[in-house]
Amino acid sequence: MINNKKAISPLVATVLLIIFSLILGTITMNLGKAYIEGIGSETKQLSSEPAVKYIGDSLYKCSNIETNTKECLQWELVK
Repeated sequence: MINNKKAISPLVATVLLIIFSLILGTITMNLGKAYIEGIGSETKQLSSEPAVKYIGDSLYKCSNIETNTKECLQWELVK
């Protein structure tokens, strides 16, 4: 009589590891996607004065600043 029960344990362990890897990969990809979408939609100021800023992946510099309020009136794309 041949005992086939020993082969089932490694097979179950392999299937569980594959399922665990797929779940962990799915969670990681969803978190990464949310992070990347958040970066692209927000505008980041590089300093307290509005001299330069990022909009999406492009860098803009202020070409016309109002002297009283120090607010930028016109942004120019930095190449």
